Amino acid sequence: MGYKSITQLILFVTSVVIIFTYIQPSFLSIKETQDEVFEYADASNKASELNAQLSKLVSVEKSFSRTDIVALEQYLPTAVDQMAVMADISTMAQKNGLQVTSLDAGDVQLPDEDVVFEGERVISDGTSYTDFTLAVEGDYTSFKAMLKAFEQNKYPLEIVDLAFGEFLSDEDEVVTSVDSVAGIYDLTLRTYAYSNINN
Repeated sequence: MGYKSITQLILFVTSVVIIFTYIQPSFLSIKETQDEVFEYADASNKASELNAQLSKLVSVEKSFSRTDIVALEQYLPTAVDQMAVMADISTMAQKNGLQVTSLDAGDVQLPDEDVVFEGERVISDGTSYTDFTLAVEGDYTSFKAMLKAFEQNKYPLEIVDLAFGEFLSDEDEVVTSVDSVAGIYDLTLRTYAYSNINN
């Protein structure tokens, strides 16, 4: 083996050593830096999109009047005040000439967690509800007036169950109109609250 061959072999080994000890780690370091730059750019773009969307939503919120916001908070509060709702129901019944014989509040039914339905995640909207069972006694005209009052209430009182009980007329009494016959009415009313559980 000549001097020239030994020199070439030494140069080859030296170049291999340089590649593996300096150039390759430098390339790996550059690649990691490039990946970080791309991740940062992607995160920065997403943050800009989020900020633009947030600004748009804030401007929409500012376009609502304070009166509308208060009305919305009354219509769909973050929690149901059971005592206040029961007082409202009782007042509406009595103002329309009905006697409340029983009124009870059920447990708050919290929103379900996210569920997967046919491979697709259905996100819970955060709406909870509370049921109130009500029994009233009075004539049918008063009962209809109470239902109208429920419909015009400042927050929803949805009727989820309704049963007509016994009518309270005497057998000897001559009934001139169904509207004037006194009866017992059993209802289940539902009202809602909203709390964003995904925050």
